[in-house]
Amino acid sequence: MILIAESPKQVINLVIHLGNPGLIAPPITYFLITLVIRLDRVEKEFRTVVENAGDAIFIHNRDGKIIEVNEAACKSLGYGRGELLALHASDVVAGFDPEMLSKHWGELIQGMAITLENEHRRNDGSTFPVEVSISLLDHGDEFNVLAVARDITKRKRDQKALHDSEEKYRKLVETSHDLIWSVDAEGRFTFVNQASIITHGYDPDEMVGKPFTDFMTAEQAKIDMAIFAKIKDGADFFDLESVHLKKDGSPVYLSFNAVVLRDDSGNVLGTTGTAKDITRRKLAEEQSRRHQEQLAHVTRVATMGEMATGLAHELNQPLAAITAYINGSLRHLKSEDPPSESIIEALEKASEQAIRAGNVIQHLRDFVRRKDSKSENVDINDAVKKAMQLIKADLDSNQVVLTLDLSQPPAAVVGDPILLQQVILNLARNSVDAMKSKDPGSGELTISTSAEDNSFSIGIKDNGPGIDPKHQEQLFDPYFSTKKSGLGLGLPICRSIINEHGGQIWYEPAPINGAAFHIRLPLSKTGYPAE
Repeated sequence: MILIAESPKQVINLVIHLGNPGLIAPPITYFLITLVIRLDRVEKEFRTVVENAGDAIFIHNRDGKIIEVNEAACKSLGYGRGELLALHASDVVAGFDPEMLSKHWGELIQGMAITLENEHRRNDGSTFPVEVSISLLDHGDEFNVLAVARDITKRKRDQKALHDSEEKYRKLVETSHDLIWSVDAEGRFTFVNQASIITHGYDPDEMVGKPFTDFMTAEQAKIDMAIFAKIKDGADFFDLESVHLKKDGSPVYLSFNAVVLRDDSGNVLGTTGTAKDITRRKLAEEQSRRHQEQLAHVTRVATMGEMATGLAHELNQPLAAITAYINGSLRHLKSEDPPSESIIEALEKASEQAIRAGNVIQHLRDFVRRKDSKSENVDINDAVKKAMQLIKADLDSNQVVLTLDLSQPPAAVVGDPILLQQVILNLARNSVDAMKSKDPGSGELTISTSAEDNSFSIGIKDNGPGIDPKHQEQLFDPYFSTKKSGLGLGLPICRSIINEHGGQIWYEPAPINGAAFHIRLPLSKTGYPAE
């Protein structure tokens, strides 16, 4: 006979029937056995959850003796279950604090859980960081401790990476010589780095909380506030130049990069960016501009001198001839009887005006020649370098390779540094113009200097087409030029300046191809540039 039980009640009755047929169990028995079966099911389900948990679970008594662990705890520490149950909490927790439970007993006894960070020690002695949630298991007559440990190695690594990154960028911000700044929507500084001490002369805390317009003139503030409004509207600005005022009242020229800051909803929080101190560059540009103006002035004055010389040469002869003809006419008329007084008077006045015109031309020439030129020890090497700075854009745009072969140690000549720079600049520009017909990058300009005995030589050589031999004798004549648009005054000006310095200038073909101009000037008695 086969008996089938389909419920706890049937199971109980079946057991009793087999032992004592005809006896039926009371209802309480059914309840208790059913409860046991359900508890057993719950326990199995709970153990399944615990064993499959990703976190390590430990249960130990108040003395720290481990009495239960899950599989994750065994794997994390490298122990077998039996090995781990034979250990004490101090064997697992690096730096175990026996007073830990006492310190937090008040919280635990109230049913609260506490979370701590410490390190667990593996079977091989290595350690790793864990976050442990600790609570009490109340069994009425005793308490056990439930510890759920999570490996936070990756979290710690990520935190360290984040910290290192933040520290790296903090150092970059704090050590940057560029001003790094942020302002709120009202234009008040919310952050400036230590570079504010360099750019403005203020400590950061002296600027934070103040409007950026406090650090500039009212005129500049009006301009910058208009730009600030555009930035808040979403426009990005780069290399925006502005002038701020330092703590001592002196101007500081800054180049700004700025972008808008918004919150997650798109609302404008302010702007942020960087500012580079370009004061030196601006002052250098201003100095260069003035220097260019001086050179241009020298060129104009020298040009006037050459023009005056040319006018004097070209007009003095016909004026002299006019004067001679008039005087001859006067003598002829006076010899007649009776002489024509009105004609004689007119011719005398014409003669006077011709002589006066010649005097005016000569005075013009003399006036132009009497310019205020400096006379000082000039380092020719330095003059060459400064002239090349002024022509650098031409060299770059025409892809001309510049070679400087300058004498060492440097020597000096006595003269006007601006005039001498103008000569070098004119000759170098002529060379660059001459090489425009060459392939890009093939042009070569070489400037050399050397000192010999009591003179100093300058050579300016190019590898251009050179100068036609039939034109070489006319190079330094006023108004002669091989250029279609040339005035023919550049080389005569150079010759006039060199002559005024007691030197010589001449042309000769380059050894292979191209043109070479040579200058020789007397050395200064000291032989060295002024300190």
